[in-house]
Amino acid sequence: MLHKFIEKYRNKEVYDLSCSETIAMAANDAYNLNLSQDFFHAMAPFSGGMYRDQTCGALTGGLAVLGILFTDENAHNSEILKEINNYLFDLFENNLSCINCDSLKELHRTEDQGCNPVMYAAGEALEKTIIKFESYRIK
Repeated sequence: MLHKFIEKYRNKEVYDLSCSETIAMAANDAYNLNLSQDFFHAMAPFSGGMYRDQTCGALTGGLAVLGILFTDENAHNSEILKEINNYLFDLFENNLSCINCDSLKELHRTEDQGCNPVMYAAGEALEKTIIKFESYRIK
């Protein structure tokens, strides 16, 4: 389900979104989150591995979505959030071999597709995580 929304937002002729923004927008549509424009603005600094080629924006975007879906009041009140985050990290890293933007670009980015292969893998990992922990969803 997420794949089709990621594909929609990766259309560079219509949208000019970073990886973190794409994951957030796709999840917003797929899960009817009704996120505000401010939320999407908050995702901007995670682009390009926080503009430092560090942790992939698709992964940090997914983590933000998990926060929306699985956090009631705050992180300290969630007994399961750490496990959920670790599950996403593990799926992402096992599938793509790393989590850092610079390494991911070397391994998976192409001239014609850009980072789309990473985006689709990140979406798949996020979707699997949400399904596995569905019974803990707050929103």
